[in-house]
Amino acid sequence: MVHNQGRSPGWLGVTMTILLGSWIFATASDAEEFKISRGDRVVFLGATFIERMQDTSYVETELTMRLHGSAITFRNLGWSGDTVGGVSRAVFGKPTDGFTRLMRDVKATRPTVLVVCYGANEAHRGPEGLADFVKGASQLLDSLEPLNARMVIMSPIAHETPDAPLPAPTRYNRSLASYTSALKSIAEKRGYHFIATQAVANATSGSLTDNGIHLSDRGYWALAPGVASALSAGRRQWAVTLQAGKSQGEYRGVAVSGVKSTQDRIVFDALSDRLPSPDAPRVFDTKTACLPAEAEVGKRHLRISGLEGGEYTIQVDGVAVVRASAKTLATGLSLDASWEQKQVQRLRELIVAKNRLYFHRYRPQNETYLFLFRKREQGNNAVEIPQFDPLVAGVELKIADAAKPVKHRFVIVRSKK
Repeated sequence: MVHNQGRSPGWLGVTMTILLGSWIFATASDAEEFKISRGDRVVFLGATFIERMQDTSYVETELTMRLHGSAITFRNLGWSGDTVGGVSRAVFGKPTDGFTRLMRDVKATRPTVLVVCYGANEAHRGPEGLADFVKGASQLLDSLEPLNARMVIMSPIAHETPDAPLPAPTRYNRSLASYTSALKSIAEKRGYHFIATQAVANATSGSLTDNGIHLSDRGYWALAPGVASALSAGRRQWAVTLQAGKSQGEYRGVAVSGVKSTQDRIVFDALSDRLPSPDAPRVFDTKTACLPAEAEVGKRHLRISGLEGGEYTIQVDGVAVVRASAKTLATGLSLDASWEQKQVQRLRELIVAKNRLYFHRYRPQNETYLFLFRKREQGNNAVEIPQFDPLVAGVELKIADAAKPVKHRFVIVRSKK
């Protein structure tokens, strides 16, 4: 598991672009719509960008919440500094051993969906390295095809532009764009689903990386909804519309029951279709502005008409959430889903714990002693590595349970003067 100790979010004062409060995701227009199906094993394969997804697991959490009840499981096979040839996985062996290791690890996961993301490291070679990259990517995909997994190719992210006097990454980003274009062409020719992550400059967005290169926790949080949507895991808006004195209303993304309504008090139970997106991680750089996405991610929309004039308190499970006038409620009110965030946080913590267990399953820290040239010393302990499997499976059962929304009691009552 990669532990990002000593991070200093925003220390370069860099800015990345977010448009309409979200990342931009472009998919191959002529490809058949991609959809994760019930029982899928989704495997993420790539370099640092993929490996660091495990740290906070926002992407997997978003997908898990949207697909809850579908028995979807995930495995992360990212490896820092890796390339399409698997060179980082060679450890003490030859470069070709890295590719052998890559294929062995992928096969062990038994994927039905493979999300492959390479090119960030190769792009440093510039135009002269593009042909080798295309050749290597094609060889990798040729080797993966016999697994009969549905293939998704995801492009890596561009570098952020730092404040002066640090140099702009113009040359690298231009090179990365050509590598991304090559990936898109490969995907189109093979009929694979393609996802291009593209950032557009907006100085008010604030930094989304630790160092201009690697996404911070906040960056992965901002990325997650777009990845989920690009994989056809849609998100329905949560909205409740009621009229005082009536027991029926209009609902989206939520099941409402037990409505009791008068002119100055309304009670109902709400069961969300899906949990809301996690709250944004805290930002330690006070100069970093709020992302536009924060205004709507995870909101619950409530509209109640016909109430008598005055101020009303909205309670959820006995806890006052907000006060609003009858006029405001009639127009419509957006609420932070604070009553569900504790469950979301628990879910994300379980996913992080599962990923940590699996990391130690396929990349044990003392691998040299267990499997390589020093196995004569502790190789007898290698029998313990498969014992991670039931531990991972046990946490996955908890994840499936934690992803199920639970019912919450709403009380909207006129406040006492």
